Amino acid sequence: MRKVKYRVWLKGEKRYVFPAAIFLDFGIVTEIEYNDTTISGEVVRVRRTFDEFVLEQSTGLKDKNGKKIYEGDIVSVYEGRYIGSIIQHPSGEWRIIWVSPQGTEDSLYSHRTICKVVGNIHDVSELLEKQYEEN
Repeated sequence: MRKVKYRVWLKGEKRYVFPAAIFLDFGIVTEIEYNDTTISGEVVRVRRTFDEFVLEQSTGLKDKNGKKIYEGDIVSVYEGRYIGSIIQHPSGEWRIIWVSPQGTEDSLYSHRTICKVVGNIHDVSELLEKQYEEN
């Protein structure tokens, strides 16, 4: 059984951190705690509440360049002709929702050796918008 890994998007700071602890209340994530290095170089444990972050799970897969793929990543295939975002289907399977051809989706697993992570939905969402406008 693989260990489930996450990354956390801090909304206010617009950056990713990797959680040291995730706190649940009745199965719902309420807080995350992560290590942060300050200017002095000390490691500080910081806590954030649910409305301050977005939790994104690792798919456990890597793209064609060996980069880990997370929920919310944007991937491309065939030199950028097709761009899509990564979601988890209710069945648990990781899927690519393609912007072009619009609305179609495929298994991430079957595309893992040809797709390339080109960003994430927080930093480069304009890639998805541009691709949608072109089609």
